[in-house]
Amino acid sequence: MPVFTQNNSITGTISSNSESVPFVNIYISKTKIGTTSDENGFYELKNIPNGKHTLVLSCIGYQTKIIKITVEKNQKTQRDFSLIEDNSLDEI
Repeated sequence: MPVFTQNNSITGTISSNSESVPFVNIYISKTKIGTTSDENGFYELKNIPNGKHTLVLSCIGYQTKIIKITVEKNQKTQRDFSLIEDNSLDEI
């Protein structure tokens, strides 16, 4: 019996104001697929099932970003994202 695996992946960097943002949580909503960006803002999500998904990026001090993505068979995608600083913490 053959085993089918998903070879779909998304890689890229996360920045804000042209500077890398480390330790951003990146995950696909309603799945257990997720990761955290490294100290240089680089991330990699692997084994993503085919179909339409909602990608969520969140980090303390930045506004959460939600992106709709479509992944197709054996797709390796490069996507860089920019986050907006969340200044509401300054009001506390």
